[in-house]
Amino acid sequence: NNLPEALFWYRLAHAKSMDAETVELFGSYESKVKEMCACCYRSLSTDNRKCCVECRAVYYCSRECQVADWKAGHKKDCVKALKKRLSAAGNSFYV
Repeated sequence: NNLPEALFWYRLAHAKSMDAETVELFGSYESKVKEMCACCYRSLSTDNRKCCVECRAVYYCSRECQVADWKAGHKKDCVKALKKRLSAAGNSFYV
């Protein structure tokens, strides 16, 4: 799943200014991500939504779904987790 990386680059580019059409496109995409659990695809409301604390790019309906998705591969996709691993290995390019 390339979502965490795509949203990371979107947020980085948005912070450095981006044309209005691209901001609107990614903004609508990011808002849709918040409406569905990344693991079981259940609809989410603001009361039952949990966000990955590492990348803040995927949302879950429960702690169980968050753990299941982490083990199923989100661990490899999570951009902040990747940056932390690279930083710990001494690669400052990604920090």
